[in-house]
Amino acid sequence: MKKAYLIIVLILVAACDDNSQKLTESQLRFNKAKAEQKVLIDKAVAVLDQKLSGDLLIDLSHLIYAKEVMFRAEQVFIDAKIIGITAPELVILKKRLSAFNKPVAEKSLTLLSISLDKTLAFRRKVLDMPLVPLGESASKSTSMISYMGDDYNKSLTTCCFDYLDNLEIFLRGTDSAQYTNIRRLILNVENDLTKILEDENLISVYQQKLQKNSI
Repeated sequence: MKKAYLIIVLILVAACDDNSQKLTESQLRFNKAKAEQKVLIDKAVAVLDQKLSGDLLIDLSHLIYAKEVMFRAEQVFIDAKIIGITAPELVILKKRLSAFNKPVAEKSLTLLSISLDKTLAFRRKVLDMPLVPLGESASKSTSMISYMGDDYNKSLTTCCFDYLDNLEIFLRGTDSAQYTNIRRLILNVENDLTKILEDENLISVYQQKLQKNSI
């Protein structure tokens, strides 16, 4: 009887040791993931605390980087198969970055509106050009339109398109339908403006799109 009792005790002890080992492995995995995540969170927070100037367009590259690091921090727990736990520091970081969503969306709409204004101004200039006299070569007129077109394209790129690319990148991953619509406007801006140059009836349609998505 004592021998049987001893065997039962040994089995129970072995089972407890096995459960303890499993718990330890789980805890080690959690601690490792938590440490890796903290490094990333601290890196993103440092960017927000030390790199921002207060000028949104200048700060865009830093904001995009901080957001990318935040996503990597989220992925750490996913890769480690840790669910149902979110670090308070990560929650705070996400709130800080999401606070930029509205200003970024507003700036996007402003630049889209400026792009439209420049397109309409360019269209008027082309339409207002004097007709080439009969018998005179049209090469001069064509050359002038080409020059104006190059100037127009450079102006759009400098004032708007370069910034719009980064504004669209920052808005990726947001769960707002309005922000998604603004991203779509940014992605289609060159195509939309080209169509407006060809068809004046599309001007009011595009203006309504901008107004519909105003913040």
